[in-house]
Amino acid sequence: MKNQEIARIFSTMADILEFKKENVFKIRAYRRAALNIEGLSGSVEELSGEELLEIPGVGKELAAKIGEYLQTGRMHAFEKMKGEVPRGLLDLLAVPGLGPKTARLLHEQLHVTNIDELEQAAREHRLSGMPGISGKTEENILKGIDTSRRGKEQ
Repeated sequence: MKNQEIARIFSTMADILEFKKENVFKIRAYRRAALNIEGLSGSVEELSGEELLEIPGVGKELAAKIGEYLQTGRMHAFEKMKGEVPRGLLDLLAVPGLGPKTARLLHEQLHVTNIDELEQAAREHRLSGMPGISGKTEENILKGIDTSRRGKEQ
């Protein structure tokens, strides 16, 4: 179903916006739309433009993006956003327990741009001592990396 695909894209767009320190209201709109689209009982493919606007969090701009995705299988704004952040960032955001704020902190302070660099920094205990990151968090990040990699192998 397209609902999950669109919800995943909107959620990722919210993460990218948060990484870039964009407007908090825009970030919330993407997250809210993602949750509500994912929770729909029917498919977005069956909804009219007016019905899309009835989904909480979906305004004209997001409805247009949904329409574009349903027609072309792509979302130009998403493709553009992905090009505005470090290449491996989306992989970092796939690590369980690692959110956009922590990813940004790691990128800014340790220049971490991918999972391999994150793993190396965690194994060398360069993460603990950073704001909001303890030794336990470092362990959880290593576990999250392992979980993320196992998930990709399946």
